[in-house]
Amino acid sequence: MTAEQLRMAIFKDVLTGKLTHSKDVAELKAIDDEYFDIYQVPATWDIVTLQESCYIHARIGWQALRKDEHQKSGDYLLVTGTDFKDGLVNYSTCVYVSKERYELDEKIQIQNDDILVTKDGSIGKVAVVKNLPMPATLNAGVFVIRPDDRFDKRYIEYLFQGSYFTHFVNLVKSGTTIKHLNQNKLLQFKIPVPSKEEQREIVKALDKLLPFVDKFKQLDNKVKKINSKFPEDMKKSILQYAIQGKLVEQRPEEGTAEELYQKIRDELKQLEKSKLFKVKDDNPIEEEEIPFDIPSSWKWLRLGQILNIESGKGLTAKQMKKGDIPVYGGNGITGYHNEALIHKETVVIGRVGFYCGSVHVTPSEAWVTDNAFITTYPEKNIYRDYLVYVLRFLNLGKNSNATAQPVVSGKKIYPMLFPLPPLEEQKRIVAKIDEILPICERLVK
Repeated sequence: MTAEQLRMAIFKDVLTGKLTHSKDVAELKAIDDEYFDIYQVPATWDIVTLQESCYIHARIGWQALRKDEHQKSGDYLLVTGTDFKDGLVNYSTCVYVSKERYELDEKIQIQNDDILVTKDGSIGKVAVVKNLPMPATLNAGVFVIRPDDRFDKRYIEYLFQGSYFTHFVNLVKSGTTIKHLNQNKLLQFKIPVPSKEEQREIVKALDKLLPFVDKFKQLDNKVKKINSKFPEDMKKSILQYAIQGKLVEQRPEEGTAEELYQKIRDELKQLEKSKLFKVKDDNPIEEEEIPFDIPSSWKWLRLGQILNIESGKGLTAKQMKKGDIPVYGGNGITGYHNEALIHKETVVIGRVGFYCGSVHVTPSEAWVTDNAFITTYPEKNIYRDYLVYVLRFLNLGKNSNATAQPVVSGKKIYPMLFPLPPLEEQKRIVAKIDEILPICERLVK
């Protein structure tokens, strides 16, 4: 049950008299078959329309105050729907008007305990006038409602600020592109009228119950926030454990990263001979740069020692020809083409745009645009999926340099530190990550 459903259930109990001495009244009657068939009240209560029981008025269109008539200071406030906050009027956001404009329509000169309802914009939003600091009037778009003396002030405020009135507004608001609350329909709003004594009982009951609803809503929002963040936060935690060497055990028979690095260097020499690779950054790693401890069998490297990046080839949407070859841009697939630029599964990194730094693996045939980087690395001695997980954990697009749009470059990527485990351990880490992550996703479904 949501907080709003709980609030509606409480109002149903209030209106049926279950929280007051009317609980002993067996017979109930419908408030209104057209709009309020879900609500019933004790047969002993009266039911009146807003037109029958309240003063109501709104500034008519031709009297709407223009912005050039607003003043930064003065002796007369102008209240609009944007000044409503937490069920009250926020006077600090109001503008001021001249005395002439204030006196233009005395019917909308508001006073304490008036109920204000927006008829345009955020339709049906309600604020109660309390502690009015100076004379005030309304701009177009707001109704002023002033109940007669048959109502306890707090009782009528609760009716307008609760789910009972919200339910009515949602049913009667009209318009196609721009919704509004029609005054004629608002005048037919049905108000249940118990005795003054029972109205006060209802207020006391709601004063006790509704704070618990508010607390429930706060807790519910916190839970929803935690649930929405849980998969991503858990994923980050798992990846961090993985690249710190805490996800799987170390096995001496698998050798060391130092031994593996010698094989990597041999592999890179072959790539360099073919002009497919060039070491971009092998500056010594200072102790203060190291972000966390890793197992003694691992080794810290700079990405520039094992990774080269090169922009893809430009291909606009208009240049794409009908085909089934995926085209990779700054955030994965952006379309399809009839020609491939690369012919093996390749790790690509988003270069520009909001998702720059995102990491993807292409199928064996794909096109990579100049909005992404094609990577080259020693594939025999660095397990591709381990590399992908580390690059994603490093969040390459974080704090990307940009003026017009975010962008990453080799200047940023190459100095970054890369934790290198033995090759077989890389594979076991990936297998464990692939086992755990789907479980995390299922936990929040």
